[in-house]
Parts: sequence; structure tokens; C-alpha cells
Amino acid sequence: MYLILQSWCTKGSPYYFEWFFGNRFCCLDKRYSKEYGNLTIITRCISEVSQALNLPYYHTLFYVTAEAGKGLVKVVPTCIAQLLTPIALAIWIQDDGTFDHGAIYLQTQGFSKEGVELLIS
Repeated sequence: MYLILQSWCTKGSPYYFEWFFGNRFCCLDKRYSKEYGNLTIITRCISEVSQALNLPYYHTLFYVTAEAGKGLVKVVPTCIAQLLTPIALAIWIQDDGTFDHGAIYLQTQGFSKEGVELLIS
């Protein structure tokens, strides 16, 4: 992720840190009794990054006006095959995926049945 956003990152990014509370490491995953640190990248002004990455365009692909004009609905765009590159899939897994019992799970509850079928295909 850093390599993609590197030109928009602040000086000193990325940096690694661990949170401590007294003598105790605070990033404890109780499920596995493992302690984790945090790798952080900080970008400059979000509007600059948003424009450079053309985020408004991607927003219009994934969010369309609902019936009767009431809000937005999350959709899978028909061009998903072109958008879902190996890097994009890796970012999706990092953002909204899980690894459990040797399998990767992607959270797709926000999409319609047709959208999920398009992702599967």
C-alpha cells in the first residue's frame, strides 16, 4: 500500500510503533494471545490524494442512486474484472477480509445477490 501511496505520504512515513500501557503491550489479540505493533502511513491532504487517484470516479462506479432517489446503493460495477487486479484484491483482503482455517473470506454482504455472482464470475 505504501508503494502505491508513497508520493503522497508525509515525511517519516511509514513508521512502526507499539503501544504500551505501563509494562503491558496493548495490541493483544486475545483470540490467539499474540501481540502486534502497528505500521502507519500518513498521506498529505486527502483532497490532493483523492483527485490524484481519481477517487470521485471510483465512487460513482460503486455507489449509484437508489430507486426513488433515496440515497445511494453499493453495487458491483460491470467492469469489476478490469478493476480487480492482484493489487486491488490484496488491498480488499487487507481492508475487509479475514483469514480463517486456511481460507480467505471477503465481506460482500453490502452487495446484491447479482453483484456477488458477478464477483464470483
